[in-house]
Amino acid sequence: MTSGGRAPVEAVDHCESWYDQRGLRRLFTLFGPAGFAVDDDPLGRELLGRAYAPFKNTVVLTASTGALPPEVTHASGARVRLEPVPSPAWWNAWVGPGSNVPPAARSVLTGSPDQLFASLDVGGAVVGVARLAFAQVWAGISALQVAPEHRRTGVAMQLVTALGNESRTRGIRSVYAQVEQANSPSRSLFERLGFSVHHEYLYLGA
Repeated sequence: MTSGGRAPVEAVDHCESWYDQRGLRRLFTLFGPAGFAVDDDPLGRELLGRAYAPFKNTVVLTASTGALPPEVTHASGARVRLEPVPSPAWWNAWVGPGSNVPPAARSVLTGSPDQLFASLDVGGAVVGVARLAFAQVWAGISALQVAPEHRRTGVAMQLVTALGNESRTRGIRSVYAQVEQANSPSRSLFERLGFSVHHEYLYLGA
């Protein structure tokens, strides 16, 4: 929830009451420039003082689609497939074999009015997936997932470059991706492709 222009103490009291009335976990989001600290923000200091704990530190990276390289090709010759809706194989690759997709996650990932679901099939199995959503002049890459046994083999790079190609085809000039700070391999991939950090955000929960 946002503070709604209130002073930090009043804002947190109001939001906590809202959550409690609905039986929900108390959660807040803070964002700022790269490297910002929670206690640099008045709202952040108020939350820390109430024993809220930060988690899911995330960086938002952006790039010009014109600067992204063309789609690379997998050693097998496989090409990325783009579909308007996620197939059962896409969901299975994203969530993991034998796991169920949480309803909230399904709603979020299929909730954009204009989106594509990318998958790379190697040897009859989907080894990597990603999602591309369009909104006005931006394209957003999310849900990037590669099967453990196929990581560091170029699958993620092929998926991202294929989505960059599709964005250029649509006349989209800017693309963004969100990566948790702890996921250094993913962040390194995007930075190698020309992405740079635009801002960061994190959650605080109690």
